[in-house]
Amino acid sequence: MAYAGSKARAGRNIIVSVGETPTVIGDVFDYGTFGGEWATTKVTRLTSSADEFIKTIKDNGNLQLKLNAVPSDAGQIALEAAEADADPTKITVQFPVLDGQTTTGNSFVFYGLVLGFKYSGDPSKQLQVEVNIKITGDVTKTPGA
Repeated sequence: MAYAGSKARAGRNIIVSVGETPTVIGDVFDYGTFGGEWATTKVTRLTSSADEFIKTIKDNGNLQLKLNAVPSDAGQIALEAAEADADPTKITVQFPVLDGQTTTGNSFVFYGLVLGFKYSGDPSKQLQVEVNIKITGDVTKTPGA
């Protein structure tokens, strides 16, 4: 039997942008995980043999970025400005072309509240920024082509 090989792909070449006219955020080295999770409510009846639940509303969670601090980067400047603003900002996450796609990868677009833009440093490491973005509303996924 021939080895078919894994179709897994590395998490490289993912582009995160900010703003209505997307500005690429430079030097992102980790975007953590993002995606929603449904809240539930218990609807168990007196005649139920076990607890019963229904989905109620989806919480799309947070996007947590880690960046190498580059004070001159236009995307990082825009993110820091968004942290000072009370309004949500548009975020785009663009995946690379994957199996079955030829020109574009999947993209995810949403609005988020930039809750934190925090610098961290260690003498043995590069200066870093951690950004916490609370996703508000729906995430629009556009499949790659």
